[in-house]
Amino acid sequence: QKTPKMSTYLLYLGIGRFEEDKNRHNKTELYTASVVKPDGKIKTGLAFEAAQKSLEFYEKYFGIPYDLPKLHLIAVPEFAYGAMENWGAITFREILLHADKDTSTSTKKSIAEGIAHEIAHMWFGDLVTMTWWDVLWLNESFATFMAYKVVDWAYPQWKIWQDFVKNSTGGAMARDALNSTHPIEAKVRSPEEIEELFDEISYGKGASILRMIEAYIGPDKFQKGVSKYLQQFRYSNASGSDLWNHLQQASGLDVSRIMEGWIGKVGYPVVKASLSSGKLVLEQERFLLSGARDKQTWPIPVTIAVDGRTQQLMLDKERAEVTVANPKSLKLNVDRTGFYRIDYRGPELQLLVWASKLSGLDRYGLANDAWAFLNSGRMSWKEYQGLLERFFDEEDYLPAFEVSERITNLFLIAPKKVADLSRRYHKSQLKILEGKRDENSSLLRGTIAARLAILDDAYAHEAGAKFKDLAAVEPDMKRSVIIGYARSSNDHDGLIDRYKKSTTDEDRLRYLEGLASFKQPDLVRKVQEFAMAGNVKRQDIGRGLLQFATSNPDAHAVTWEWFRDNIGKLDKTYEGTATLSAYMRAYISIIGVGRVGEIEKLFSEHKLAGADATLERLKIHDRLANEITKS
Repeated sequence: QKTPKMSTYLLYLGIGRFEEDKNRHNKTELYTASVVKPDGKIKTGLAFEAAQKSLEFYEKYFGIPYDLPKLHLIAVPEFAYGAMENWGAITFREILLHADKDTSTSTKKSIAEGIAHEIAHMWFGDLVTMTWWDVLWLNESFATFMAYKVVDWAYPQWKIWQDFVKNSTGGAMARDALNSTHPIEAKVRSPEEIEELFDEISYGKGASILRMIEAYIGPDKFQKGVSKYLQQFRYSNASGSDLWNHLQQASGLDVSRIMEGWIGKVGYPVVKASLSSGKLVLEQERFLLSGARDKQTWPIPVTIAVDGRTQQLMLDKERAEVTVANPKSLKLNVDRTGFYRIDYRGPELQLLVWASKLSGLDRYGLANDAWAFLNSGRMSWKEYQGLLERFFDEEDYLPAFEVSERITNLFLIAPKKVADLSRRYHKSQLKILEGKRDENSSLLRGTIAARLAILDDAYAHEAGAKFKDLAAVEPDMKRSVIIGYARSSNDHDGLIDRYKKSTTDEDRLRYLEGLASFKQPDLVRKVQEFAMAGNVKRQDIGRGLLQFATSNPDAHAVTWEWFRDNIGKLDKTYEGTATLSAYMRAYISIIGVGRVGEIEKLFSEHKLAGADATLERLKIHDRLANEITKS
């Protein structure tokens, strides 16, 4: 059959022996295709379900049916990226299509969100394509945002918007607070510059701005504008202004001015809030992790909850005042819908904030802003410790996850000073989670346990004792058992054997994490050499082995040496992608603490994309580690 009119980058050719399953959605034939395995049938039930629900949701939401007679979901054994939206033949890493009884909650969420993201591209990207790569965000931001809508509708028990705020918004805010960021809509002049746009800004920041705009104009008007936009530009190209013109027409609000005030600027604001003579005073400036001050301003749709009643204010100047008459509670950026931070000034206002009925999203926002303020020098280590105490009895998934993540970050850059605090928090959380059986609690419990297995020898021994009957361990707890076994047994050969015999990507990653978690650095180095000899999928060396070794402070020195010695090979492995840049920002900025000079020397000898952002983040971590160590 002849393809529809389409962009050349969306063509896919797949040649090989595939095992194919077939299903349907209305008139659309649905297929999954996986490379034939010798060990039995591949489970793709969740993938089919997520695809059917995605098609059902999008066809209704956009008012435009899926326009091809079939849709293939194709599992690719190795893939630098997670997936690719080839029209009618979407490719995925195997882990994003295959699920069975041992699949963790985290992976189930990734499967559903990943499939929903790529199918969103069948409309945003394929049916309507960006005019040029400088508006890549139109594709990726919308697919990111819409995917969470689908998953929230299809799997409400996951409360997936919490993950959006943590992963998409939180990740974008961390990246965009660096001096070495870029605007959402950035000029591109080369293939290398295009690759660098595939990052947290084009995906997470753009999606978060769309969420902010939807909250501002209302979901019905947002949907109407999006549908009109797609219908006008189907089988053609469009720019950002085309989209927000339709949103403006649908809402009657000045969406163009807001969008133009965000997509062409780097960074985002912090809003300083204070009380003065019965007024709430709001002042904005750019937030930078370096601590530098910048008076740049944005048009911010600020939400304000006073005594439980929410109102909106367009803060488009440096300063504004709102009358508040003797409030009993007050909170800004309600449910974290805005892409800005709030710095509450003065004890009276801070008491009003904590007196508010705070959602899990609100408590997450307070914890996440405090972490940013600690890193930028706006908050001292002592002040931050005081705030953490408020979260030790936290029972909500999102803020508990956030605090675990931040205490773990601190442990990784200053292990001796933070180990007791981290141990105390993670043991407290395990007790709180004991009786909870929902999937988010199960996911959090598994993460907390895995981190405690690195922290605490006694817990590692207790968890590792279950390794002999690993098949009976619930999927979300398998990581902690394998890590505990590795740290209490030093069984390098046994874990390597298990890794080689694994038949799923998720099991391979579980064993790889265990292999990177040994207390003995020389054993971790053996695993790294094993990987570089071609025994580990290249896709799992960065967001896999390097990630797992970064989570083990005992392995930081050998991991830095391994990275330094293999930088040429790693650069070649990930050539033509932005993945090495992302890995360096996330991991080298942690294992490099105390080694700033050595890393500056390496980057002067090897011109690597992402080096500036990595060094900037590393120096922030190094400064913070010194502050904590001296306290």
